[in-house]
Amino acid sequence: MKPSAILTADWHLRDTAPISRCDNYWEDMWESVDFLVDLSIKHKCPILDAGDLLNKWKASSALLYTFIKKMPKGVLITIPGNHDLPNHNLKEFWKSGLGVLGLTGITVLIDKWELFPNFAVYGSPYGSDIYPEIDISKKSKVLLSHEIVWDDKPLYPGLTNKTQALKVMEKYPEFDLIVTGHNHQSFTVEHEGRLLVNCGSLKRMYADQKDFKPRVWLWYEETNTVEPVYLPIKEDAFNIEHLEKNKKNKERKDDLTEKLSDCEDVLPQKYEQNVKEYIETNRIRSKTKSLILECLE
Repeated sequence: MKPSAILTADWHLRDTAPISRCDNYWEDMWESVDFLVDLSIKHKCPILDAGDLLNKWKASSALLYTFIKKMPKGVLITIPGNHDLPNHNLKEFWKSGLGVLGLTGITVLIDKWELFPNFAVYGSPYGSDIYPEIDISKKSKVLLSHEIVWDDKPLYPGLTNKTQALKVMEKYPEFDLIVTGHNHQSFTVEHEGRLLVNCGSLKRMYADQKDFKPRVWLWYEETNTVEPVYLPIKEDAFNIEHLEKNKKNKERKDDLTEKLSDCEDVLPQKYEQNVKEYIETNRIRSKTKSLILECLE
């Protein structure tokens, strides 16, 4: 059975190497792009990307030039992620490096459909929560979405059940396949014949990703199933000193958390009241306020 598309997200193409990497990251990054292009040519199918193609919206001419040179026209279908947008603002998309790529044969979906013989793809960029009701008979419907989605447990405090994978599938019942980006972990969820694929990041950029195995997914439209394809990785790509420093920082954080927990009974009685008064009388972002209040509960 021939795959219909290659599913991916969060390439985060960048000009500088992450601090945790000690190899030639620029070279390694483009080897991954070449791997994907070769995979697309081998299976004669498009690449569907769920956002954050670029690590910064203001990408260099060298990065854009290299990407245009390597990516054949008509192969990549993508959407703007938060890193692709100036100030995370979809209205300023035209200023971005991805906006430039959209004029060179890369399909950037913003509130529109891309039609293929047996399936249709709709793009829901970061910050967008609108999709049209359509009737495309005899076609599977695919959604590319750049929003944080989690499976077993929230990634950090403040995430609600609304972004849990099954809840997201309930939110978009019209779609047979939902491809999500933003969460750099990889997982799939199947429910009543429908499928959600959170692709994970294409590259290992951070210290806690040392053991992560980057992958893309071959999607088979006939059965609505996927198969992972793992990218080649270099075992000695990480800066050992940085990994050790990161480990010690985590140990100190865990130790502090434990000590604060032990001292819970001896904290001043007015501690919670003082915190609430402080955040109400000082200029603090609403999202930060909600996280603080949630931690107090």
